[in-house]
Formats: sequence, structure tokens, C-alpha cells
Amino acid sequence: MNPLKGDGVLNLKNSRGYNRPIAVENARMVMHQNLLFDKDEIKWYTHFNRYGFINPYDTDQITREFLFFTKPDLYIYDGSSIRDATLSPSLQSHPFFRDADIRHRKALAQLQYQLTDDSGRRSPFMALLTNAVTSKMDLSGIQAEMQQSTPNMYGTTIDYRSHSIKSDNAYDFTLSFADTAYLEVYSLVKAYDEYMRLVKLGSITYNDNYKKYITARIVPEQFSIYKFLVGSDGETILYYAKATGVFFVDVPRGDFGDPGNSGFNYSVSFHTNFIEDNNPLILAEFNKISPASNAYNVEYVDVFNALGVNNSWARYPCIVSAKAPEDLRVARRGVNLDYRLKWTDAYNPQGDNPYSSITGGGVTPIINPDVDNYNNAGLRIDPAGTAVYKLYDRDYNYIYKPVHVLYTT
Repeated sequence: MNPLKGDGVLNLKNSRGYNRPIAVENARMVMHQNLLFDKDEIKWYTHFNRYGFINPYDTDQITREFLFFTKPDLYIYDGSSIRDATLSPSLQSHPFFRDADIRHRKALAQLQYQLTDDSGRRSPFMALLTNAVTSKMDLSGIQAEMQQSTPNMYGTTIDYRSHSIKSDNAYDFTLSFADTAYLEVYSLVKAYDEYMRLVKLGSITYNDNYKKYITARIVPEQFSIYKFLVGSDGETILYYAKATGVFFVDVPRGDFGDPGNSGFNYSVSFHTNFIEDNNPLILAEFNKISPASNAYNVEYVDVFNALGVNNSWARYPCIVSAKAPEDLRVARRGVNLDYRLKWTDAYNPQGDNPYSSITGGGVTPIINPDVDNYNNAGLRIDPAGTAVYKLYDRDYNYIYKPVHVLYTT
């Protein structure tokens, strides 16, 4: 119980150990002088604090950033599963890819979305890069354009704030990775570069599945990066963003030296065509491509166990929402809704193919434009409930499109 909300008297020990009654109001003033306030005394939106305050209730000093890299869809292998796939006809005689197929087959598979893994499951994420990245993803700030009025007879003009759309377009950034002794991350980036060289030379011959990308105006060589910043509870999302139309700019072969005790560490440069942040459509898109099960009774991997942080490996990420007053953590924060990053090993085979509408194979498209209520398009509710978002475009028209690839104009 808060001692300032008791029976009006607070007993404190003096220097000799005797109880010394202090009026609650005096104790409150002492706390205020030390910049301490009750949560309901912090009137953030309606009052002005004159001499500073400490806010331990709404401060989160421990955060963690998660980066999820979606897979491009390079035509490296023929076949549907990495277990029995063979190099595509264009690469079967290429020395680099023949060698990489033997030595780094799993790394190559990270660059081809349509392949399933050894267990027959398809994941849209390059887990290798998420596990190896060691740096934060810095984003560019949002800067507004200025529009100037016509000068008057004295040459005076007035500046008006215009849009900031250009801030979301064309950005270069760098990420650091810690590689293994087998240079698996380096091999992935190198294979991407070698493939793009062959594309430039016109040496890649596509099958029917890839030819459909042309008519659908999709760039399969580019990918997206989802960024989630979670709080000290390990799952509440404080900030989120998405980079769309991303590709590797360089291959870090100049960074090799004596690895010493720290192993192989190097930086890789990226370019993205578009950046967007704090738009709930990003969360709906993430759930749409994630193969995490959306079953009513799905079990999520616990963040903590009896010994502290539960550092077990998890298979699939997804986003859930929690509402007040049903969720006490949300209610304590004084907000109405929180988003959380959850993990599960449960698999949803019907929710993992954003390319299904253009690659055929008898797979039903994830989103039917004629259906007005499709739960997989929205956010899962924690612990149970119905979807709260659907996929809309900027004019609020219900849409379907593959969401982690870039559309050409």
C-alpha cells in the first residue's frame, strides 16, 4: 500500500531509531522535492511540470530489437523441397553454384521462397540473417518538404510545410553480422551477388512459375525487413517499422582478416526502396505471411521460466493484440491496446504462401477480394477473439497483394 494514501500519518525512524510521525502532506512534499510523484499525479497532457520529475511507471530502459528478413525468390533450384531439389538449368554448369550447392545448400535455400525445408514446411523468413545480425537497424528521419509562396512587391515570401513522402523512399543502411567458421552468411550474400550478375548478363532462364512474376509486375529478387522493438517484458512492441524493396548492395570480402576470439564479423550494406513505421497494416502483413498457426488454442512459447528468461529456440513469430481492461498489463500502462510479439511452434500450412495467387499449384489464395471478413488478414487477439484489422489500401478499398515483395510501376 502506498504510505501516502494511508490513515494520514506516516511513521519514519529518526536518527536515534525512535518513531517520528510525519503528516502525509509533508511526506508528499518531500517526495515532490525529490521529483517523485504518484502515477495519477503525473498529468502529462493537461498540466505543466515546472522543475522536472522522475517517471518510473512509464519508462522502459531495457529493450530488444528483432529484425525479420523475408526471403527473395531467386530461381536457384528446381523442385518444391530442399530435400530433393536440383539446381535450375541455368546454374547446373556454373562452377560457383555447383560448389555452393554441395557446401552451402541450406544457405542457398534461404534465397528461394518457394522451397520448403527438410520437414516440408515453408517459411518466408531468412532465419540465418535474423540469428546472425548483431547491430541495430537505423532508419532515416522524416523530413518535410517546403513550399514557398509567390513573392510580393517587397520580395517577401511565406514558407508552407508540404509533404514528407520523399523521406519514405530510397534509403541506404548497414547491418553487422557475426558469421560462423563456415562463412554461411558470407556465402548467402555472395550467392545473391553472383545470381544478380547472371541476371544482368541474361543468363537466367525462368520456368513458368517465375514468368508469372513478370506479368504480375513483382520483383522477386528484392525482399523486406520487419523491425520490432520490444520492451522489458520481452514481447510488448514499443515501435515497429518495415523496409520494402530491400537488396544487398555489397559483398564484404574486404573485411576478412584474423578472426581472433570474436570470429568473423563484418558489415553488409543494404538499399531499400520504401520505409514505413507504426502503421498497423505492417502488423497485419506480418501475420499474413507468417506460417504461425492462428488456431484458437495455440500455445505460445513463454518468455520466462522458473529460472528467468526462457532462451529456448522458437520456430514461428506472430503478432497478437491485448486489450484493457481484460489484460492487466495493458490496464496498468494506462492504454487501451498493446501489440505483442509472440512465438509458437504450431504451423499453419494454409497461411504461408503470399505468392499463391500467381504461382498456381492448386493453392487457394490467402486473401479473397470478394470476402469481407477474413481472420488471417488481421491481428490475432491475445488470448482469444476475432481479427481487428483487415488489409486495405490507402483509399480504404479491400485488397489482396503479396506484401513482402516490391511491385514495379
